[in-house]
Amino acid sequence: MSDTDTTDNALNRAKSYFLVCAIVSNSLTFSLGPRLLDHEEAPDPDEHDGKNQPQVEDRSNTANQEPRESTANGHANEEATENTSLLPEYVVRRGEEAQGSSYRHSKRVWDQLGPRSRSLLDLLYAFLNAPLIGAIIGATIGLAPPLHRAFFDEPQEGGFFRAWLTSCIENVGNLFAALQVVVVGVKLSKCLRKMKR
Repeated sequence: MSDTDTTDNALNRAKSYFLVCAIVSNSLTFSLGPRLLDHEEAPDPDEHDGKNQPQVEDRSNTANQEPRESTANGHANEEATENTSLLPEYVVRRGEEAQGSSYRHSKRVWDQLGPRSRSLLDLLYAFLNAPLIGAIIGATIGLAPPLHRAFFDEPQEGGFFRAWLTSCIENVGNLFAALQVVVVGVKLSKCLRKMKR
């Protein structure tokens, strides 16, 4: 710390360094952690015989299926569950058709790639995680002066996002530490109850 530097500036710099370190650490944890854990938690070959595999419904061929009977409001005659779509049947069908066609197209492109390209894309996809996306959005908002003004200035000075969006996110961020304490307390309580039984 130099003679002209103030304590507040030094603390602000330290906060910035800690935030950058946390972003890098979280990005590496979320991207490389699953790859490292996959080798440790892989099932033994004799335990994994494929008999207990869950059946996955193939939704890519919805265009070739016969249309289901519909009621007067356009929904299929099926029992409503938590997974039942609230959209009309034709919207759901078109969405499934678009999803199936985009999957087939991307699978065709993926099959044409070489093994090195695939491994490189897998590695890049692993780094595309929530902490990194949040850091990119935060850096974009913080480093672009018009966006910085819109998000962080007072509403009278042009910060029209501060009144509702930035203040809400700030309140949730302030609650984060308290919420973590509550979550850890609930988990410890569950463990203690299981041990007592």
